[in-house]
Amino acid sequence: MNKIIVELNISKDKVMEYYKGHAQSVIAHTLEGKTVKFPAQYLRSIVGTEGVVGFFEIQYDNSGKLYSIQKM
Repeated sequence: MNKIIVELNISKDKVMEYYKGHAQSVIAHTLEGKTVKFPAQYLRSIVGTEGVVGFFEIQYDNSGKLYSIQKM
């Protein structure tokens, strides 16, 4: 399993836009400066009262499919 670390700072209002289907993908940057894109549906498991804020570990398989995302 491969993993990367990203910092996310998505307000609760912006998260609601994802829930409503206004956007289907999240674009983030790794600590190494790479750009990653993943399905917005994965925000559901990590959203808090202030939105999605903090550092997160994303695990993905060799084909690039997201396996999990967890707050660090």
